[in-house]
Amino acid sequence: MCGIKLNALTTRRLKTHRINTMKAYVITGSTGEYDEFVQWIVVAFLDKTKAEKHVEALHAWFEKQGVPRGSEYCASKPNDFSMDPNLEEYWRDMGVDYGVSEVEVIE
Repeated sequence: MCGIKLNALTTRRLKTHRINTMKAYVITGSTGEYDEFVQWIVVAFLDKTKAEKHVEALHAWFEKQGVPRGSEYCASKPNDFSMDPNLEEYWRDMGVDYGVSEVEVIE
């Protein structure tokens, strides 16, 4: 353990003391390919179902604006970035994809 020796009391405390943990579901966006590929954090939810529904809403929102999903070329920049303001900074004239990643939150 990185050169640190734990005495018996510390080891016992670590085994008996449980840190309260919960899950968060982080939505990330991505666009571009190869050298132009970028990924960013959009938002996080504590409920997995809400996060998945939000991803569906993001895809539907962009499809309405003519932006394809994935790495297809997109000739027109979206007019409205309100559901994902960070995308305006990362726009690469390509489609956009969103996904959900589960992370552990430690209180």
